[in-house]
Amino acid sequence: MNAIIHTISIVFVLSNAIGQQLLPYESLTHFDVEKYSKQYERTFDTNGIIVQKKEYHALTIGFYGIMNYDAFKQTGDSLYYRRVINQYNYFKDTSKLIFFNDQSLGLPYRFEFKGLKEPWYSGMTQGVAASFLLRYYDLTKDKEALRLSKQLINFMLKPESEGGTIGRTKEGELWIEEYPNLTSSKSVLNGFINGLIGLKEYCMYFPDDQFAASIHDSCYAALFHSLDKYNTANWTNYSRNSGPVTNSYMRYELEEFDHLYSMYHDVRLRDQMRIWAMFSLGKFDNELKFLKRPKYDFAAVLPYDKKIDGCSFNQYELFSKSMVNCLVRHSGRKKSKYELQKESYYCELRLTDQLLKTTQPQLLAFCNGKKVEITTEIKEGCLSASATTPFDAIKVHFKRKPQVDTSEVKLMVYDYRHSDIPQFACYTLSKKEYLTKGEVVKFTGNQVNSTGAKVYYRFGKKQDMVKDKKYSIEQSFDFETGSFVVQETGIYEFFVSYDITHPVSQINQMKIIHQ
Repeated sequence: MNAIIHTISIVFVLSNAIGQQLLPYESLTHFDVEKYSKQYERTFDTNGIIVQKKEYHALTIGFYGIMNYDAFKQTGDSLYYRRVINQYNYFKDTSKLIFFNDQSLGLPYRFEFKGLKEPWYSGMTQGVAASFLLRYYDLTKDKEALRLSKQLINFMLKPESEGGTIGRTKEGELWIEEYPNLTSSKSVLNGFINGLIGLKEYCMYFPDDQFAASIHDSCYAALFHSLDKYNTANWTNYSRNSGPVTNSYMRYELEEFDHLYSMYHDVRLRDQMRIWAMFSLGKFDNELKFLKRPKYDFAAVLPYDKKIDGCSFNQYELFSKSMVNCLVRHSGRKKSKYELQKESYYCELRLTDQLLKTTQPQLLAFCNGKKVEITTEIKEGCLSASATTPFDAIKVHFKRKPQVDTSEVKLMVYDYRHSDIPQFACYTLSKKEYLTKGEVVKFTGNQVNSTGAKVYYRFGKKQDMVKDKKYSIEQSFDFETGSFVVQETGIYEFFVSYDITHPVSQINQMKIIHQ
């Protein structure tokens, strides 16, 4: 009877699964899929499944499958499609999986690891595998992949005391454990994030699974309640009871937070990225050989004590190389509508000088159907538009009906994920400020396309103590409208950071005001 009830429930849940548009798996987009398969003794078995040191690793298989899915979506090349199909073969081989009463599915590691006895399971692996299976379903509409993804998540959501992967933080909150029951690596951050991504995507497909949604919400809240526990004065730690991460892990965690931001649009994620980006300046990854941009810096340090004239680090040239073409959804002789794949703050309408002069094009920007105020400028054969809030669609209206074909007109949008332009500007204030309790501190300056500018601070009782204190997202405020009241008398250190979204992004004549 229980088996029958379970079968009915599975069918009910599958029939209510809502197909969602899966976003690119951003934390892997900085990997080169061809180079990925060549490091760490990776090869392929006779079925085309990737293996590592002659062993099957479900995490590697999931990552490789996801990267090829994204590559296929971007290029349409059948080579990537076949690779996705090949990786699914691993999940069809029941000898490599462990089922629990047909309700949950574990992906076992069949070797000992730092005291974990085989078979052991990882919340990171379960989440990544679920993300891969949802993508396989998106390509093939094979409902067996949906069933397997549900079983993977069911197992992941079991408490670690019952063999699953849900543990608790030191504060008692729920956490997806990369290494359940391993006290030496408790609450690993990067593995938790991959597990959370898989759980979030699963909840998108199965909105009726209220238990999974509740665990997801609790874990997401725990992320921010715990985040400062990982930070140090100049870096971040791997887990709650281990040392600092390597350069490779720091850069991966930056990509992971960027991935989370694409899913949740929570500004706190970008706030944390700015702190880590400042720490990571010039600290490149020398371990991974499959990075697309191994010398990429997430932040650029800009001076604050003098006016900056013109563009810094030749942004115009870099921006021109970092624009991607937007597809026209609706087009006529006098009107065209462009829909952006991702939100943007800056775009360019590129057309011939003749069209630019004779048609007098006007641009309107929208976000979720609502009009967004933009600033336009004509420069070097294009009409640019920028905004202080993101937009996801552009309408072009030609005042005069073009006398020539407008099919060659292109709307280009800046995408930092395909750019060597740092995501963040960072103004470092070399002078520390002595502030007394009760003072109100504000910042002023001439902001030029400095999207989301914020001030971060840390405090020490004495000058030589400040360097050992942490920056955190809680110790920050909005540059333009915010302020903070000094809670303790002592020495304060500040830095200002914002998103670079325009060829000219800067803050001139910055000043600190304390009253």
